[in-house]
Amino acid sequence: MIKYMVKAYLMQEADPGKTLTRVNAVAGKHLGPDEFVTALVLILEFDQKKMTFANAGHYQPVVCGDRCNCLQKDSGAEEPPLGILPEFLYTNTGMSASGINSILLYTDGLIDARDEKGRRFGEAGVIKSCKDARASSAQGSTNRVAGAALDHAGGSLSDDLALVTISFPSPT
Repeated sequence: MIKYMVKAYLMQEADPGKTLTRVNAVAGKHLGPDEFVTALVLILEFDQKKMTFANAGHYQPVVCGDRCNCLQKDSGAEEPPLGILPEFLYTNTGMSASGINSILLYTDGLIDARDEKGRRFGEAGVIKSCKDARASSAQGSTNRVAGAALDHAGGSLSDDLALVTISFPSPT
């Protein structure tokens, strides 16, 4: 239900914050009292070299630049998952995409991968593996980050894992 609402609202108006606000108002009426949904809506405008996103309780994307620096984009206050506060107004975060090679989006299965001593892969592991994979293709980067988490966890993950790497075209 949620993904179809997001698609429909984005087709009406390409605004991530307004889209999440509208979805949230409906989701709050249909989700149970202990249910919620995390979501991140990201619009990339390659021709204008900009991106805009709104975040409903999801992990922030990791932004990888062309100078060996992967930065966790941590702008703005955290906003709640969908379904918790039905009247919440989600806001957009905009930033230039100049100098960005890729963006990594991921679920908690990546962060929560644990080694034999119970230590989480965590944000530090995500950022380090992103740095290590920065010269790879989108598929190669995704495979390297997932492989690093799997290695950290001794070959077996306790949670599902979803990763999406978006590579920016090289300037011509």
